[in-house]
Amino acid sequence: DAASGWALALDFGLAYQPPSGRWQAGAALRGLGGALGQGLLPVGAPRPPAPWTLDLGASYRPPGAPLRLSLTTTWGPGAQSFLYDETPSQRLWRSFTLGLEVLPTRVLALRLGYSARRRAELAPGAEGLTLAGISAGFGLTAGRFAAHYAYVGYGAVGGASQVAVAARLGKAATR
Repeated sequence: DAASGWALALDFGLAYQPPSGRWQAGAALRGLGGALGQGLLPVGAPRPPAPWTLDLGASYRPPGAPLRLSLTTTWGPGAQSFLYDETPSQRLWRSFTLGLEVLPTRVLALRLGYSARRRAELAPGAEGLTLAGISAGFGLTAGRFAAHYAYVGYGAVGGASQVAVAARLGKAATR
């Protein structure tokens, strides 16, 4: 037997960067929506909502330093952990992702990130070196265009490469 259903989810986001350009902040509400129609649910049964998340982030570039520090957090039903024995303090710590971006030139950005949640979920009790929770990549910018590459480590199951190409519709980016 085949099963099917339809759902609709929307994402909304805001970003702010003051004229100084030293810091940036953003928020995204992702996955708002839910199932369309009954699908496989019994007639009259309530439709479950989509597992939305609220992402909040900020970054700071110290004066005179060729680097940017970032901190992001994710909350909501879509951010549920597979670690059911977490304490509240572990849940709080693991909701954050730390990032470092080194900017050696106006064209090149080198990036490194750490996700405590990904590390805890994919390499529980791991001793020694594992790439779970670690990400690294780089970006190249030329005027209004940019290309980015990132490797995200998933521990024993391997990792994922991510590639993005972007075009800025407003003014060309400045660093």
